[in-house]
Amino acid sequence: MRDGSTLMTSVRARFLLAASSAAAAALAAWGLFALRRPAGDPVRFADDADSAQELLVERQGAIEGGGGALTGPAAKLLDGPLVRETLSEEDVKRLFPRPSDLFEYDPYTFYRYKGHLAVRVDFADYPGGFFIKRTSAEGFDEDFDHLPDQRDLLVIVTGDSHTDGMCANRESFANRVESALVDRHPGMAIEVLNTGATGYSFYNYLGVLEKLAGLKPQAFVVAFYGGNDFVDLIKPWHYYHHTALPPRRPEYWKKLDRVKSESGGALANALHQILYFHYNPEEVENALAGAAQACLEIQRRCSEQGIRLFFVHIPVAFRVGGEAHPSITRAKELLDLSDYDLHLVHRLADRLIEVLRQRGVEVIDLRDHFTGDIGRYYWSDLHINLEGQKVIAELLLPRIEAACLAGRR
Repeated sequence: MRDGSTLMTSVRARFLLAASSAAAAALAAWGLFALRRPAGDPVRFADDADSAQELLVERQGAIEGGGGALTGPAAKLLDGPLVRETLSEEDVKRLFPRPSDLFEYDPYTFYRYKGHLAVRVDFADYPGGFFIKRTSAEGFDEDFDHLPDQRDLLVIVTGDSHTDGMCANRESFANRVESALVDRHPGMAIEVLNTGATGYSFYNYLGVLEKLAGLKPQAFVVAFYGGNDFVDLIKPWHYYHHTALPPRRPEYWKKLDRVKSESGGALANALHQILYFHYNPEEVENALAGAAQACLEIQRRCSEQGIRLFFVHIPVAFRVGGEAHPSITRAKELLDLSDYDLHLVHRLADRLIEVLRQRGVEVIDLRDHFTGDIGRYYWSDLHINLEGQKVIAELLLPRIEAACLAGRR
């Protein structure tokens, strides 16, 4: 990778999770929102529900008869067309509050990292206790200054905080694939561009493709996370359909209060989504519809432009009825969740993967590859660790090479 000169930025300790009544709001912004936090420091929750819900109610009231055309259980996976519109900067700030020193508005992806960040992330799990997270001038998770103009191969990778990586840029699966391809194809200008960002979900992934398709990538990789990507699209789904979020429920908030100080990582990375859909089951079909429609639009655009498409499913750090991180076990008890409740994350992933595979889309399901003790692939905060990043890179490398570089070696 190429090094760029960046200014070291001192960022105060913080972690923000939007625990809104959408709980979809559940932005699960674990990762770079936890910058410079001491080990063991509990997750802090900020309730941003009011600004988001007020905006959604305003939009709902602006439509004659109230509400959009696709709501509730009637919103089956493929019953209706993809519904989207551009969000203004003001609306993005109300729906997705983000620290202004780290993020900025983007009309395609709602928000993105600012350019030229160089942030020290104190993380006890990481060798040496910290790493430096950098962004390029364009806000990509890269060490270079600007995306090079000369490229024989461009692969664009997108995803949420797992793809973004709780690690140095060079250790992300995107950059591991790039390093391996460069070694195997000397003399070629190869870029595997990491555009992942904490809190991204299916609409963001489509936005990345729309934004960067003009760069003429040969391949596009979407790494979706089954633990919170479905709940993370609920707010924009309601925005697009001019509907409001379900009302808050006192028992829901009581359960959040029980667990937020003990198992913040488990809550942000899986259990908030499970709890939200437990109390709002009608939202499951909305989430699946939005996810499937966004993914199939990605497939359509890639097919039209000759871009090879790969999906990767990053699973949660537990197998239902099997081994689980202690924080998962404890949070499950505090939230009064059953094994059936926990299995929701797998049911959601199964349904989306089925839709994609029926349409001929290749999906690498890491549940088939994270073998043995699943905990060995995750940090204690339940993000994939260096071993997890390595496995994903090893799976993607031969597929990308065969699809894009056949006969060139």
